[in-house]
Amino acid sequence: MNTIQSEDLAIHKLLNDYYIVPNYQREYVWQQEQVNRLLEDIMEAKGEFPKIDEGDYFIGSIVVCESKNKNESSVLEVIDGQQRLTTIIVILCALRDRIREINPAGDTSGINNYVMNSSIDFTGNAVEKMKLLLQYEESDGILDKLGKREDVSTIVSHSKSVINIINAYTYTKEYLAQNYGDDEKSVREFFGYLVNKVKVIRVQTMSVAQALKIFETINDRGVGLNSMDLLKNLMFMHVRPEEFSKLKVKWKEIVQELEERKEKPLRFLRYFIMGNYGVEEITEERIYEWFLNNEHKCNYKSDSFGFVELLKQNVKAYGQYVSGKNPDGTNNRYLDNLRYFSGAARQHLILLLAARKLPNDLLEKLAWQIENLFFCYTITREPTKTFEKKFAKWATDLLLVKDEQGLDEFIKKYIVDEKNKKKDNFVYHLSMLNQTSIQQYRIRYILAKISQSLDEKAWGSTSYYNSLATYINKDVELEHILPQNPSADVKVAFDKGEEYQDYVKKLGNLTLLEKSINSSISNGAYDHKRNEYEKSSFMITKAISSIPQVGVNTKINRAGIGLRTYDEWNSISIEDRQKLLVELSLKAWDMETTTAATSTSS
Repeated sequence: MNTIQSEDLAIHKLLNDYYIVPNYQREYVWQQEQVNRLLEDIMEAKGEFPKIDEGDYFIGSIVVCESKNKNESSVLEVIDGQQRLTTIIVILCALRDRIREINPAGDTSGINNYVMNSSIDFTGNAVEKMKLLLQYEESDGILDKLGKREDVSTIVSHSKSVINIINAYTYTKEYLAQNYGDDEKSVREFFGYLVNKVKVIRVQTMSVAQALKIFETINDRGVGLNSMDLLKNLMFMHVRPEEFSKLKVKWKEIVQELEERKEKPLRFLRYFIMGNYGVEEITEERIYEWFLNNEHKCNYKSDSFGFVELLKQNVKAYGQYVSGKNPDGTNNRYLDNLRYFSGAARQHLILLLAARKLPNDLLEKLAWQIENLFFCYTITREPTKTFEKKFAKWATDLLLVKDEQGLDEFIKKYIVDEKNKKKDNFVYHLSMLNQTSIQQYRIRYILAKISQSLDEKAWGSTSYYNSLATYINKDVELEHILPQNPSADVKVAFDKGEEYQDYVKKLGNLTLLEKSINSSISNGAYDHKRNEYEKSSFMITKAISSIPQVGVNTKINRAGIGLRTYDEWNSISIEDRQKLLVELSLKAWDMETTTAATSTSS
């Protein structure tokens, strides 16, 4: 007897059988885009059917196996293709209900027989049974409710699956109304084409293991799911069926963490591999292949749950890092700083995943250095792929670091060495920096970091000055000392009027200023503005007009050493202040030293 059967089935034959989606499967995730594409494809293939029959239309394959549940002996478990099969059932429900809306007296029993059917139980009573049963808890019995024509407007659920299925049902009815109006005949012809001419290939096996292997083979050829889904399948292949529920719970926790953080699963997997195994280059398309070829490193066969636990720990740390926190959820000011600067970039997480077991004090020290180097790479326009490879290469050594001595050696060997190589380039690019050469949010970060560095030295390390949120918020604005929209007098007074807009955009012409102060100076002349700058709580802005002095040799006085004031604001002043900001940047991002820093104070 063949253990694998493959059949080319029209929908009406496919739905002669009953199906279940096991509880370890992922939930229904199709959005309007996927549903619309299926409807449009069917509509296009249908053409003028039944007047003109242009042949069958193939929509893909499903992989099933015989259910081992004694109470479900005539039911097939869906291993692959549940998104498509669920959508077909939803479309049938929408067709049935759209016809009833057009013609309340119309007979829809023929359609309903493909959605659910009556059978006689052992007590001799008729029971209705859905053609497709979703066993995962997120489904909340939604298909059964649609099958029984329950009003979807009364269904309240926070489950993404339920919401997606209701949206698919509602959209399909709207699609039918838009394309066929109240023409019952046309809607029925669409139904006739769907069940008679739309086909799938159903691959049926004797066991779940066989079905999973076929699922893997189909998807490994570039059809269907991504590496995250295939990896999940790989885990299920190597645990016993009675452990499926336990594995599903753990996998769900991994996926939920990424979803809640709105992080891309495949990017996480790339950085997981690079940060934990030192792989210097891997594309998203090769992730699954890498796992298949490196079981000896991952042990997902010999210790599947141990491997999943490692993934879970990494994804938890990953999520905390992108939120600016340590793996245990405590604050880390330098990780928080990175959020203001990195944008969508995540390459620094390669090193942080390798360091996730370090104590918080050492992790903070490392994060300080990573922030400095990551900023240096960005300013000097180091190619992303170049430093991504470096981080992956360094990760193998970082994984071995257990104490402060080891961390200092790592920082000196890699990070300090890189900063020394980049210092001259760093200075050059900052000296040329203007608003058009870098994103606006990064300009704010640069000014915030310089301001924070000065204020912390002057006023002490407090929670207020430790956080960049003090400098980057709705009450702090980016001030152009030479106004963007000047009055005629201001523009005429500028010594290089023909280059006015070029100087407006220079870093040296920018500072941070409290909104309450900024609103009072508008686009006025420098003589008026400078008096208002002195009212700012930010030393970098105060110092434009007057450098604060308190007592003799105080922290405030020492912090002001090297700052320069300006009696007038012209091209020379802007160029000089740009040089000053470069000098301050070398201190703020620890680019002056040639040995590993031993303190995280900036």
